[in-house]
Amino acid sequence: MDQQLEHRRAWEQVSLRYYLEQKNSLNPLRRWFHRKRYNLINKMVNKVYKEGMSIVDLGCGNCEWNTNKLPVIGIDYSNNMLSYAVKHGRLNNMIVGDIKERHFEDNSIDIIVITEVIEHIKDYPALLSGIYSMLKPNGILIASVPYDTLFSVWKPIFKIQCFIQWNILRKLEYKNEAGHINHFSPMKLKNLLELNKFRVNNLFS
Repeated sequence: MDQQLEHRRAWEQVSLRYYLEQKNSLNPLRRWFHRKRYNLINKMVNKVYKEGMSIVDLGCGNCEWNTNKLPVIGIDYSNNMLSYAVKHGRLNNMIVGDIKERHFEDNSIDIIVITEVIEHIKDYPALLSGIYSMLKPNGILIASVPYDTLFSVWKPIFKIQCFIQWNILRKLEYKNEAGHINHFSPMKLKNLLELNKFRVNNLFS
């Protein structure tokens, strides 16, 4: 089975408590990492958001970052995750489907969020090209990926995590390194975005 398709099927069955388990993990490093990530996304969105703007979160899961209940439209494979997010006010609207499909017209979205997703996508340049087209001329993309190239500190930690979660605890979503088929450093991400017409205003690890 194609690795990307296998990960998608695993994701469709994942527990609704997946993100809560990350935030409240007994592992202090894991707990800190995910809480910090959600807080950063929330701050970045709130810094640029003005009332009336449209926000789309691609591959949003349960949109854990949106604690102040901004009007976000979420797109994800998991109907369960999306429904949970709508119920708890994290999403204003939901679309069950493929984030690579064009769900919106060109130049129609103010802010697009895509976090911890691009590493799973085989044809990610085409995805970014579609995102660029959907954004308004002064639209903003907020994106994050794991920094997991050869010399990153995160890479061995993540490998150990995947080994424990899949080989010992048998959690399917962690098989094949959690479906990560692309690997990024900050500069690789910057170059990728600029090749797809984006202007990078803020880049950090």
